[in-house]
Amino acid sequence: MNDNFEIFKGQRGGQNLIYEDQIYTLDYNKDGTRRWRCSNRSCRGAIIMNEQNEIVKKVIHSHEPVPEKCMFKRTIKKIKEQVAKSNENSLEIIKKTTPSIVNQLRYY
Repeated sequence: MNDNFEIFKGQRGGQNLIYEDQIYTLDYNKDGTRRWRCSNRSCRGAIIMNEQNEIVKKVIHSHEPVPEKCMFKRTIKKIKEQVAKSNENSLEIIKKTTPSIVNQLRYY
């Protein structure tokens, strides 16, 4: 399986995962096996990962992928990382990052 995914801290402190333009939240982590559930609560989509971060099982989503939402989450992550390692004002970092969002949205 294609294991091209991103894990990052969510807005409420939990872990989130982006994979194939879908967003997941960590459901449980037991004995190295992690289950990620779709962040859309009405969807049954899920991913099971083993200790080596390999996706061993996927449950199909009941909705289309959400590339715009994934891009937004990636941009927020990028802004937070830049704010954490920079002496620059947060607003300046946001101003620098925002034009790239507009350019990326043109492709969707």
